[in-house]
This record gives sequence, C-alpha cells and structure tokens, in this order.
Amino acid sequence: MQTQQATPQEPVHRPRTADQPLRILGSFWYWKDADLDALAASYPYEVHFFADSGAYSAWTQKSKVDIGEYADWLHRWRHRITTYANLDLKRDMVQSRKNQAYLERRGLTPIPVFHGGEPMEYLEELCSGYDYVAIGGSAGEKVQRDRKLQLWWAAKMFGIAQEHGTRFHGFGMLMWHLIRAFDWYSVDATTWTNGTRFGWLPLFDGRAGELRSVKLWNKMVIEKYTALFRSYGENPVHFYDRGQYNTTRNRALGVLSFRCMERYLQKRGRRLRIYFADSYPSQLPMLAQFEFRDQTQRRLWA
Repeated sequence: MQTQQATPQEPVHRPRTADQPLRILGSFWYWKDADLDALAASYPYEVHFFADSGAYSAWTQKSKVDIGEYADWLHRWRHRITTYANLDLKRDMVQSRKNQAYLERRGLTPIPVFHGGEPMEYLEELCSGYDYVAIGGSAGEKVQRDRKLQLWWAAKMFGIAQEHGTRFHGFGMLMWHLIRAFDWYSVDATTWTNGTRFGWLPLFDGRAGELRSVKLWNKMVIEKYTALFRSYGENPVHFYDRGQYNTTRNRALGVLSFRCMERYLQKRGRRLRIYFADSYPSQLPMLAQFEFRDQTQRRLWA
C-alpha cells in the first residue's frame, strides 16, 4: 500500500510576533458556522487549525455528522486548516474505512483515527498506509484510570509506529506521564481550561521538568508555588480566593503553561506540538495575554 502523506500544511496566515504558532483544535460539529479567517486575524500570532469531525459530540446529542457537509467545510477552509482527521466511528472500522476513502476521493488527506479497544491489527493496517495517525482514546475506562496500563498500551502502539515510521496525534492525550515517556508528534486537550472549570490550574515547572496541578483559592497551597507563579509573571495573591477570580487570567495562564511545556520538550530534541481544544472559538483567550513579561519567564521558556 502506498503511504499517504498527511503532513500538516503551512497556512496562509504568516507569523507576526511569536516564534511558536498558536495551535487550536476545533470540531466541525461546533465550528461549522465559525469564520476562521476572522478568528485567525483576531490573534497577534500565527494560528494553525486542527479540525476533527465532532462525530462523538454529535452522537451524544442523538445526531450525526454528514460526511458530505464535513468535506465541503474542509474545502471551504483549506487555506486555514492545516491538519484534519477522518470522520471516525469508534469500533466501527468498516464505516471508518469508507469515510476515509470518501474524503480521499474528494481530494482531501484526512488523518485516520485508531481508538482504544480496537484490535492492534487495525493500527498495523493504518500505520502501514499512513505516515500520520490519530489515537482516539485509551482502551476503556479501566485503562483511563490506571497509569501503568496507559503506559503499557502506549508502548504497544509506539512499537507498531516505530516499525513503520508513523507519527501519532493523541486526541485528549495531554497527560505528562505519557508525554514524557513517548515521542508524540502532536496532542490536544482542554486541560488548559481546568483552572476555570475545576479550580485546578495546570502549571508547568520548567526547572523541575514537572507539570504541577495547583489547587486554586487555597492560600496555603498556592504559597508553596509562589516562585512558579512569579516565573510566569503572575502575582500568586490573585489566586488566593474566589473574590479575585478572573477567567481570562486563569485561561491565559493555562495556555502559557502548555506552551512552556512544548518549548521545554522541543529544546530537548522532542517534536511535540500542543493544540488547545475548545468547543466554542469565542472562549479561546487572546494571545496578547501571553507576551513575555520579565526575564524570569524568558528563562523558563529557554
């Protein structure tokens, strides 16, 4: 089988101020009416869009994605969307193959998707035919709760990928123990919003090489991480109590944290690209929040 090239394309929107583009993942199901030109223009940095079909989201709402409409949308925004995935159906490999073939006949190059719980033979098939494959979730709830099983499962997949020279994108795989252990080409997650959704702020500690999960609105906990907050140019006092709650600040810090993680790994020879996922583009924070604020933060990025 001839290997299909699914390498991300360079967008029309060129860099303006940052050496790292902002990478955003959005689904057709939620973003089909969004103006991606306007969204890209609203940021001061280069923007790379990764699109998925949103088939699972549609299923949870007792609906489904029309593959023809998905193909039309991808063509409409092909000057903006650098990477996109197949309209995949978990554990329905027959239909997923048909959808992949349909999109390819439409002149598109979607990334095929392998899901946890599907046979490894199917992953072998995908890796033998494609240079870039997306991984759609760990094999069942037990694996999702067990780090040792996650590492075992990922080791099997990466063993197959290595045989074929295939790169992986991990849907929702922004977990530090998996990122640190394996050479993912790209991952995405909504974890950067945890500070506003759950009150646990993810802060990457570049000096220790660890991802901290800091409980907000708890002065005793936050004081332990005073130096880390200040390394990001933030006053930890702003996170002591709910009275100083600020959605923009929390989300901006979550994005900056993962951009620091990305830069940290790239400086050490890794190729990781992190995409920030959100259902609604209007909820993504402005990148003006992420300018370097002092020399301490510059050292963190280095």
